Amino acid sequence: MKKYIFSLLLLLPLLLSACVGGGESTAGESIPEISDDGRTVIVLDAGHGFGDPGCGSEYMVGTEAEVTLDMVNRLKDELVSLGAEVILTHDGEAFPASEEIIDICVTHGIDYREDLVVEDTVFSAYERGVYVLALSKETPIDMFVSLHVNSFPTDPTVDRYELYYYEGNPYSALLNRLCVAFSKRLDNKTKIAPLDYENAYIVTKYGDYPSVLVETGYASNESAAQKLNSPAWRAEFCKALAEEIIKAVK
Repeated sequence: MKKYIFSLLLLLPLLLSACVGGGESTAGESIPEISDDGRTVIVLDAGHGFGDPGCGSEYMVGTEAEVTLDMVNRLKDELVSLGAEVILTHDGEAFPASEEIIDICVTHGIDYREDLVVEDTVFSAYERGVYVLALSKETPIDMFVSLHVNSFPTDPTVDRYELYYYEGNPYSALLNRLCVAFSKRLDNKTKIAPLDYENAYIVTKYGDYPSVLVETGYASNESAAQKLNSPAWRAEFCKALAEEIIKAVK
């Protein structure tokens, strides 16, 4: 088993100047077609896990890894009900071994850093990103979504959702459209942040398919944590996200 650690090396800091609230896609902006095979394939990633609990707080029941795994499974069910095929990067119990990641990279001629794909207890952000990139060579991916929970213990008043993507992604206009549409269905301010390559999350900046990282709330905020604790709220959040994902990729 591997331990999932977003180290400073693998999960780069966010730009302080990232925009809050986002904007509408430029009118008439051309968005390339994702695939024409008649399938809708979504890859989902539950943040952290395997010994790395992620964030937590006195307000939130469970750890970030536990909450995101539950929400990924709910999101999967919603997407499947809407006709999508769903691939998980892991199921909370196991994840691809380094040999599997290396084999699929070699098969498809994908360059990778051997020192960052190693057999240990870590399923790193780099390994997840490269693994999904390799998967996309076998099955066209319509969207990759990574779910997380945030925390800001020194300022527990912070309460918002955050949607991050790499601004250089060929589907950045589609991602912006998704983020804006989804933010309108949420109940407080949403930070929509397209980031440059240096600052983008590793899991969002590999591959020529739409990729987005979703912070589902702040565990350090009591009100946000209460929502995260609620099965009904999780279900509502995942239903809305699934519906907007399908709208975006159709």
